[in-house]
Amino acid sequence: MAVHLARKRGDEVPEALLAIQEASGEANRELRSTLEVLREPAPEGHPAAGDRASLEHLDALVARTRLTGLSVSATVNGQRPKIPTAVDRTAYRIIQEALTNVTRHAGAGASATIRLDYGRDGFSVRVEDDGRAAAEEPHVPGTGLLGMRERVMALGGDVTVGPRPEGGFRVHAELPLRSAEQGSVSAEASS
Repeated sequence: MAVHLARKRGDEVPEALLAIQEASGEANRELRSTLEVLREPAPEGHPAAGDRASLEHLDALVARTRLTGLSVSATVNGQRPKIPTAVDRTAYRIIQEALTNVTRHAGAGASATIRLDYGRDGFSVRVEDDGRAAAEEPHVPGTGLLGMRERVMALGGDVTVGPRPEGGFRVHAELPLRSAEQGSVSAEASS
């Protein structure tokens, strides 16, 4: 509001105020994303039922990301089992957040790979890029990665994020095929 009023009056907007506005916008987006994961899915036939985040829409997410100029490939190993809605949404959001971060931070010419490995009790989601993040650079977590961790932990899974030794960045999550509310299945993460 203060930024809007300052601009309307023709005043210079202080950098700190712009930073606060940007941070609050990011916090609101993350809150909406978290609430979407926690909400019950819309019943079939409801207008909102078709637009929920789901791995069923992974191809569309990859296609939209490619429109930014990023080279993206996706590999799926194993037979996709029935996945609880909360777990499915979380997996989709992990991939979405990771690809968003690649487009923001990896630099021109970077490529990303998505890998889903389905097992009997759970599955892994791995997104890697070959961008600018060097192994020796310190990792500074943002709210997107924090939200990702919180979603995964709430489901009884595990997530590892950070630079790859060969350069670029990796997000690796192990998710149970049963949500924590249904009885968590133990999962180990490997990087």
